[in-house]
Amino acid sequence: MFYCPFCCIVVGRPESAVVPAPRLPISFDIIFKDQQAKSTGIHAKVLCPDDVRVVNFPDELPDYDPDTTVIGYPSEQALTLWDMAPSELATVRRVLLIDSAWKKSRGIVQHPKLRQLRHVKLHAPPRESMFWRYHGAGDGCVSTVEALRCFVMECDDIARRAPGGAGGTALSGAAQGEAGVPWLRRCADDAEQLLFFFALQHQYIQERHQADPAKRDKPLPMSGDAKRQRFEFREAAAKKELPPREARSAPEVAAAPATAPPAASSGRCAKIIKRAID
Repeated sequence: MFYCPFCCIVVGRPESAVVPAPRLPISFDIIFKDQQAKSTGIHAKVLCPDDVRVVNFPDELPDYDPDTTVIGYPSEQALTLWDMAPSELATVRRVLLIDSAWKKSRGIVQHPKLRQLRHVKLHAPPRESMFWRYHGAGDGCVSTVEALRCFVMECDDIARRAPGGAGGTALSGAAQGEAGVPWLRRCADDAEQLLFFFALQHQYIQERHQADPAKRDKPLPMSGDAKRQRFEFREAAAKKELPPREARSAPEVAAAPATAPPAASSGRCAKIIKRAID
């Protein structure tokens, strides 16, 4: 996929490929507790090195200022950006997004360095993720880079509808205070570019699935049916209702192979880019 998930840089880019360089309206930290090759939060760091940091949990957690930092987590007390008054939204300087298995996220937000932060959530999350990994957390749970894209799109929508914006619609809350939120701006194009690597992997997985006669008539790996099937296999194996080997026979999803990286890139980087994603 011509990026290294460890170095978080573009490697082996074909001459014909143009990798976008989106700029985000505000800084984001990816609180990372996952496998690099399976992470979508890494995509954002590769594309937006100046606006996105990857913070390994828990060893690299800094002391965040609760007055200027919020964390994306859909708790009962979480607000959307639309719910926040202009004065409150203006204080936000950094948004944290958790990149981990959903079952681990609750413990992560309870860490002493994170538990005092305000929670924010998406105003209108997609009902289903287009990600090919699976979980049992229910509807509205998306991958990290999808969540980041949605947050940035909501910033764009607020800016568009604010007085003086293209929409010109009179709204309550943050939408009335664009002038008082210095970082708020139109950024729809930047938001869409965040899905560059995600879209490439998505397309490759579909093409590989359709090219395999044994899989052609089965649901696509990113479909709800396929993800539920893999989740049920994993849960059954955990309960010892299936032997582990049989559980691993559930549909596999492979990552797109990378173009050969430059000689300076380590062999580990090249191998990990090609590793299968289930």
